[in-house]
Amino acid sequence: MPAYSGEVSVPGETRRQAPLPTQATNGGPGLRGPGPAGERGCPRGRLPPACGAVPSPGPAPAELRLGTGGSARPGRGLGRGLRWAGPCPPPLPGQRGGAISPTADSPNPRRPFQARGGGYGVFIVAAKRTPFGSYGGLLKDFTATDLTEHAARAALAAGKVSPEIIDSVVVGSVMQSSADAIYIARHVGLRVGVPVPVPALTVNRLCGSGFQSIASGCQLEDTLWAALTDTYVKIPMAITAENLAAKYNITREDCDRYAFKTQQRCKAAHDAGYFNAEMAPIEVKTKKGKESMQKDKQPKPQTSLEQLAKLPSVFKKDGTVTAGNASGVCDGAGAVIIASESALKKHSLTPLARVVAYHSSGCDPSIMGIGPVPAITEVLKKAGLTLKDMDLVEVNEAFAPQYLAVEKVLGLDPEKTNVNGGAIAMGHPLGASGSRITAHLVHELRHCGGKYAVGSTCIGGGQGIAVIIENTA
Repeated sequence: MPAYSGEVSVPGETRRQAPLPTQATNGGPGLRGPGPAGERGCPRGRLPPACGAVPSPGPAPAELRLGTGGSARPGRGLGRGLRWAGPCPPPLPGQRGGAISPTADSPNPRRPFQARGGGYGVFIVAAKRTPFGSYGGLLKDFTATDLTEHAARAALAAGKVSPEIIDSVVVGSVMQSSADAIYIARHVGLRVGVPVPVPALTVNRLCGSGFQSIASGCQLEDTLWAALTDTYVKIPMAITAENLAAKYNITREDCDRYAFKTQQRCKAAHDAGYFNAEMAPIEVKTKKGKESMQKDKQPKPQTSLEQLAKLPSVFKKDGTVTAGNASGVCDGAGAVIIASESALKKHSLTPLARVVAYHSSGCDPSIMGIGPVPAITEVLKKAGLTLKDMDLVEVNEAFAPQYLAVEKVLGLDPEKTNVNGGAIAMGHPLGASGSRITAHLVHELRHCGGKYAVGSTCIGGGQGIAVIIENTA
């Protein structure tokens, strides 16, 4: 079922499960063994060869789950066969955001889903998001719960999933500032028609909440929650980006050029209709009356390099971070529906992609923006794949120097990374960004004929999270 962006969960046949004799693992569903040799670029002209990874045995997955910007409760079985998991950012005054994602589960909540023979695993059935609105703009009258409900309904409809079969709801909420925010997971579930007995859970992994909801939907144990202590370093997040700029010799000019590029890529993608498949238009009130908001309002395609160069650095004298090369505050929500293979068959659902693996990792909080580096590195190891196997890469653009540091350390190919722009153009509604990235990768892989994609975000406090998906078309 649909769930707010953030995590993935899977339903089982029962609501209780006996303790597992094996040690919990922190990994994602996926393939072990070598991936195909050679580089597969995202079509834009070419199709990738078939994957040569070797399936590894794993437990048969349960049914289906609905994720809402959060993560599924470890060790909890599923009744109806669906669970809701995903992240949704609670808003600042005037800021709302969320994401929903349904997921698939395993009878063994402590083990990752793995491909096996016929292809057991976790599959994405639908992925939708609202257009993102500027801070205090057209979406200012919607609460995070309202936006998440809208994205959830759109995802349920797109996946032809009945809310009656949802088994669990998980929502990721980052800043619970609205009156109803503490009830967001429960209220969204009830609003879209999920049965009253179905439980709901709200989680928070800051900027990674959207991805985390997908990961939790897969019922993978994440030891980071318990192992990571308070990493507050008493410096603004933007200063961590300035630290990365100094460490990796990234200049202000580098940052402005990248910001300009991401704005232009976003404009070209919008003009070409590349975001249409993931978008769930929403009716808003304007001075002219009610209108359908169908596109993101945050992008500033008219931005020029000259304008960017004139903006003052905000956090450090002669620094690199400005209002023009950092992600903007905005409103929005996302929803991703995830299901196990057995749920696909039972409910006659058509998958769009398969969740291959996920990984979350800690890093030095003073350079928290480097978080995607260990997260992507480790998730590729778990999947038995390499960056050359990835046809698309999405790294959330919190700040230009942060993204550029990740690109430099990992050696990312600019031609298949953030190909349609990123958060510097579209904005970064904390809890929804993981859902936005996942939804975009799902649909862009199908559009360009690619096979694998990896999405990642850095997380305040010194963390990173990454998810790999495989096109099932």
